[in-house]
Amino acid sequence: MAVGILFLLCIKGFLIGALAAMPLGPSAFLVMKRTLNGRGQRAGLFTGIGIGISDIIYATLAAIGVGLVVSWLENQTVALMLNLAGCVILSVFGIVTVVNNPFKKDVQTIRFDENTVKYYIGTGFLIAIANPLVIIFYLTLFAAFAFTPGTADSQSFYLGLLSVLTGDFCWWMLLTYVINKIRNRFDLKQIRTINTWFGILLIVGAGAWLIYTLFRI
Repeated sequence: MAVGILFLLCIKGFLIGALAAMPLGPSAFLVMKRTLNGRGQRAGLFTGIGIGISDIIYATLAAIGVGLVVSWLENQTVALMLNLAGCVILSVFGIVTVVNNPFKKDVQTIRFDENTVKYYIGTGFLIAIANPLVIIFYLTLFAAFAFTPGTADSQSFYLGLLSVLTGDFCWWMLLTYVINKIRNRFDLKQIRTINTWFGILLIVGAGAWLIYTLFRI
């Protein structure tokens, strides 16, 4: 495939990855909360990496073929289990956020060891993978950008998906950088209030998600 076509494919993939990550859903709120609550950019960025792993799985499914994705989503048992799992995960995060004081320990005592990194990546992945409707968003973006790596050779397929992942990662890096910068403008009481409201929003979001899921049965 010509270099110019591959370059255009990468640009499209990068934009799709960034745009898919931008909506302020449960995943974005979790990234913002962890960046804001005293642990800084690394906590939010590692959470974003976990979300990105989930996103690339769904983007891959979308690239493989619309028919496969649609048939998978039409399996009501699979869709119901994933949505219920998402509701539970989201509500747990919300409750923990409301009841815990993020400043109970001094920020400097928080160490980023291997287990901490795994926790942030793993929980980010879990909250994102529980929302299979992300595939529909990817399919819409693929159509809007005429992005069809699944119909070309293997080189363009992998390069296209890598560009999507890169766009996704760059968005989380930008978001966590901005949030980390502005958090220094707030005192501990204000950040604690914001943290509590984040938790309430997560719980309300989980409730709305549950009601929507049950009405669809």
